[in-house]
Amino acid sequence: MLFLVLLVMMGLLAFALWRIFDAANAATPAHRTMEPGMIWLLLIPIFQVYWNFRSLPAVSESLTATLRDKGLKPDDCGRAIGRVWALLVL
Repeated sequence: MLFLVLLVMMGLLAFALWRIFDAANAATPAHRTMEPGMIWLLLIPIFQVYWNFRSLPAVSESLTATLRDKGLKPDDCGRAIGRVWALLVL
């Protein structure tokens, strides 16, 4: 039963990381503060505690810069939810 729970949790994490990867990929290359592939480093168990605080704000900054360049006024582009996630992982 524990194995099944862990398997489901890993599946949910992989799905969430895939969505974050898609968001990072949506930013134009000129405005990226981090390469989208670096998101997958969040799969490393202990390292992810640190990397959440680095990668999630970087994705948000990239999306914000991309939207501003297109003449839009973005909100926080997921910065708040990224902080919440990082704090929950901590």
